[in-house]
Amino acid sequence: MKVTYALPTKAPAGEKVPRVARLLALAHKFQGMLDRGEVESMAELARLGRVSRARISQVMDLLMLAPDIQEAILCGRATPTARLVLPIAGRAAWSEQRQGWRQLPSIADVGAVA
Repeated sequence: MKVTYALPTKAPAGEKVPRVARLLALAHKFQGMLDRGEVESMAELARLGRVSRARISQVMDLLMLAPDIQEAILCGRATPTARLVLPIAGRAAWSEQRQGWRQLPSIADVGAVA
């Protein structure tokens, strides 16, 4: 099966989309590809993207974030680095994720998630 990709539209001039938001959006795209059967596995995604399976797993782990945290990231209300967000995604309970989220330096000032 041939998989084609559409190039993402560019952000308006002077406005840069935070890397963590791009990675989260990519994770949603990858999940959709898996759900639709466009790719068979995360290993295939890794091969297509020419990255390690571990890296694909890291990106896909962002889907485990609580919905309100995902929304804050995707809507640009909060822009922490992916390096800070990934450990939070690994916490099982959303309440624990929210607690870790509020403790991030870039979030404490904003109060993006209740």
